[in-house]
Amino acid sequence: MTEPARVRRPVAESDEPAESPNLRRGCVVTGAVLGILVGALVAFFVVPPLFDHYFGTADVEFGKRYERDGRAITVMSVDEYIAGRDDQTRHVSVVLKVEPGDQWSPDVGGFRLHLQDGLIVQPLTPEAKAPATFPDFNGEARPFALVYSVPESDAAPDYIEVPGFRAHFHLQPGKPE
Repeated sequence: MTEPARVRRPVAESDEPAESPNLRRGCVVTGAVLGILVGALVAFFVVPPLFDHYFGTADVEFGKRYERDGRAITVMSVDEYIAGRDDQTRHVSVVLKVEPGDQWSPDVGGFRLHLQDGLIVQPLTPEAKAPATFPDFNGEARPFALVYSVPESDAAPDYIEVPGFRAHFHLQPGKPE
């Protein structure tokens, strides 16, 4: 068997390469832009729900003790009443049993009352109707009353947010939703 003879044919050389480097650069830029967009979407819409799931606030049932960092709080009672005959302002009194551990002096303004309609109320002192001050417990466990002046609303108190606890202390008996 004889092999056919190979014939070399000259190819005209051109000044342009077969593949343009601009095409490669365009793909890299497009990939970078898409990566930034996807990263931003993940950062804004995926990561926050994950953090809320793993590091979110705890829901504490009415009357249950919740402890964190050597401190504990229990909601003892919740009372609603009208302030006086002339003043028809509705007040909500919440009594907490506070076990402060060594030293704890939070801002009482952080003990915010959340109503079921979404309204948030700051605590008041009954006599001056000014923001309350936190008593010095000296490490003793004892009851602590907070009074809230609730504006014209038919909504029931839902929960109290306590500073430094990352927990919602529910004020209605039963399982929190």
